[in-house]
Amino acid sequence: MKRALFVTILVVLFVGAGSLLVWYLAYGLSPTPPEEVAVAGLTAPVTVRWLPHGGAVIDAPDEMDRYRALGFVHGAARPWSVLLWRQTATGRLGEWFGEAVLPLDRLARQLGLAREAQAAFAGLPEAEQALLQAYAEGINAALSAKNTRRRDELVLLGLEADVWEPWHALALERLFAWLAAAPPPPDALAAADEETRAFFKTDRLLRDWLHLHGFENGIALAVADSAGTHLAQRHVYGASALPFFQEVAFGTDSLATVAASLPGTPFFAAGKTERRAWALLLAGTATLEKIAIDTTESRPIFERLLTDDGTEHLLAIRRDGQRLRFATTTRPDTTLLDTAFLDTTRLDTTSTTAPSPAGVPAQPAAPDSAWSIRWNGFGAATDFAAWRALANGEALSFVLLKGDGLVLDRDGNRQVLGNPAVQDAVRGGVVIGNTYFASFLSAALDSLLAGGEPIDPATVLDDDYSAWAAGIAPGFVDSVITLDVRGDLLQNALTYLDNWNYAYDRASIAASIFETWMVQYRDTTGYLPGLQPPTDTLYFENLRRLHTLQRAVAELRARFGTDQRQWRWEHRSPDRLFFPVWSADSLLGSRLDATARYAPLDLPGDGHPSALGWGPSPVQVGSAAPADWEAWISTNDWNAFTLRRRDVELDRFLGRYLISDRPLAPFVFNSVARPEHVTTLVPPEAGSGFGVPGIGLSE
Repeated sequence: MKRALFVTILVVLFVGAGSLLVWYLAYGLSPTPPEEVAVAGLTAPVTVRWLPHGGAVIDAPDEMDRYRALGFVHGAARPWSVLLWRQTATGRLGEWFGEAVLPLDRLARQLGLAREAQAAFAGLPEAEQALLQAYAEGINAALSAKNTRRRDELVLLGLEADVWEPWHALALERLFAWLAAAPPPPDALAAADEETRAFFKTDRLLRDWLHLHGFENGIALAVADSAGTHLAQRHVYGASALPFFQEVAFGTDSLATVAASLPGTPFFAAGKTERRAWALLLAGTATLEKIAIDTTESRPIFERLLTDDGTEHLLAIRRDGQRLRFATTTRPDTTLLDTAFLDTTRLDTTSTTAPSPAGVPAQPAAPDSAWSIRWNGFGAATDFAAWRALANGEALSFVLLKGDGLVLDRDGNRQVLGNPAVQDAVRGGVVIGNTYFASFLSAALDSLLAGGEPIDPATVLDDDYSAWAAGIAPGFVDSVITLDVRGDLLQNALTYLDNWNYAYDRASIAASIFETWMVQYRDTTGYLPGLQPPTDTLYFENLRRLHTLQRAVAELRARFGTDQRQWRWEHRSPDRLFFPVWSADSLLGSRLDATARYAPLDLPGDGHPSALGWGPSPVQVGSAAPADWEAWISTNDWNAFTLRRRDVELDRFLGRYLISDRPLAPFVFNSVARPEHVTTLVPPEAGSGFGVPGIGLSE
């Protein structure tokens, strides 16, 4: 009996150990960069040193070879991101995932991301075309490597990487520029027609598909204290569990250029050289407007969309110069196809006039009006030259982006770039941003600088005091206390609020109560307090405040129970991160198993948009955007370019379960640190000659 039990235990242990080993081998091995890769066009060997924190150091004195090496780094370190972004920007998701994602393809084609990128590339000087060609050669070398082709996402989805064309970088540039343009506010959309609202509903779906949104919440600040001048920046990029920037350094000494690059493009939103540092906010502008049109002067653009089974759909796009036009508002223009998908076998693509009854001559359509979107991306423009100028210490105007940012030189001189919506002077410096909440950061920063002592930029970006809440909460509490307040939970809520320090820290109960109260108030009035004066008398306004507080308390009770100690801010507004595609079960149904390894990550919430310490807020319109990237540099320690960002290492054994819920620790990008791996890029004739699979994406 004992022997049988012993054998059974051994078998169970053996099977369990075998299962763990198989699981580890399948999901726990980090992809190791290859030791040597041949790159087309390379003029001499180039060394890429992979650092422990995920950055890369490129040693390539020639500019063309630096572009090739940067392309290789992006293709090797972020293949899934750049391939998914390219498939999205070129409007070809349907070829991977079928008809469920055709609305996203339709949107990308309506925006002309690929079409205008090709036109922009064709209009570039030959020297700049050559740089993008070099960058593409580097990406293709990485995508053709065995290590990349065996990446988990590609293998599990059964996908292969097509050739990267030089203009693809400009298609991703356009995608980022569109995502950086905040959608119209709800009141503007409410006045628009059904087709316009449907367009922005799909746009919301696009942002949630990639989990890239909320870029407008980025900020930058430059302040001086007794120790020196500091440049700090925060880039908010949505709710993606995948990192957005790829940190790189050019040069192998302590004075190397360090930059945060946008994978899929040779562009740098942040960085520092030997003499200067910069922060460029990813902010764009798209304007929804109603225009007068003459339908007789407008012809549609037709594009074909394909699905994974080869089914073809034809899309008609209405464009008037720099505008994307929707249906006419008073009389449908039958000469233009609806933006729904059409069966090409039943479509006459040569017809540009409305059909007329037999024997009746066709009449031209009369001038009319329509809703449209004005965006600088509707045209053959690119910010390629402006990006290069920014990295080289020069100044050129941006077109696709607003070009808002800050520059700090090593002597402590600062310069504001562009025209940010918020540009507040503070004690010894300036704060810039582009949202309503950004205007409250200067008050918090002023209070931190009041003592005149040296500041720690990490401490500044962790401060969760809200001048917005401090300016509104006391008046709201006082006006409600004057009324007949009944109920223990409600009275306790007012006590929490009356003793609140206006900080959105994790443990704050008052923050949860106040934020839920403001959501109820906004939903009742249509606006947040402070944005416009109440329309009723003081008594009825106070009564409205009481009723919205009652509803807020009822909501929190329903969600967290009657124990108000559970109404903590970290629970009320948690940080939830998603894995693109794998978390899109609403689009792809049961095709993906995203319930385990690629399930969303839930982390405690902290901070607020109105505080220096970032955190998404329920009062904000749109999807929550907890993912951000922060960096700072100081003139008193110029070599310490310090970063802070979350890195989810799914390839590590039990990686998703080892993610700490503690505040992120900053680290210095040390270009002379001992690398974890080294890759040597060599000219084709000197290397093993990797091939490039697939076919091009040129259309």
